[in-house]
Amino acid sequence: MRSLLLITLCLAVVSANGASAQDGPGRSTPSRPCNAPSPTTREADEKIYAGNEVTCKAVINSRPQPAYPRRAREDRVQGVVRVGVVLLASGKVGEVTVFKGLPEGVSEAAVEAARQIKFTPAIKDDRWVSQRVLVEYAFYIY
Repeated sequence: MRSLLLITLCLAVVSANGASAQDGPGRSTPSRPCNAPSPTTREADEKIYAGNEVTCKAVINSRPQPAYPRRAREDRVQGVVRVGVVLLASGKVGEVTVFKGLPEGVSEAAVEAARQIKFTPAIKDDRWVSQRVLVEYAFYIY
């Protein structure tokens, strides 16, 4: 029996203060332009800011879709994985922490996808800084 699998990947980047950058699948809210001057330096990656502490929030340019693990699909594991991601001032993805996970390798697939995120770092005053964001990956079989 062949089943139709439609993976809906709903990603929402939520700053640590809870403000959502997306209202739902495919309905992204236009972000206000950042009026900060162009940064001249990068802060060390050790200090991590929340979204409400920066002049301009980090901008995620590319969020790869995670692979839906075969075993999880066979066992009909569905739901949302929420991961905290540190977007470093250096332009690299730092620590990725699972806040709400799913079994059968689904959480691991979300973490691997989160590690591939491409972004522009946050700005505080006139420096690039590290910021913590919340990313949601939805795994559903239709």
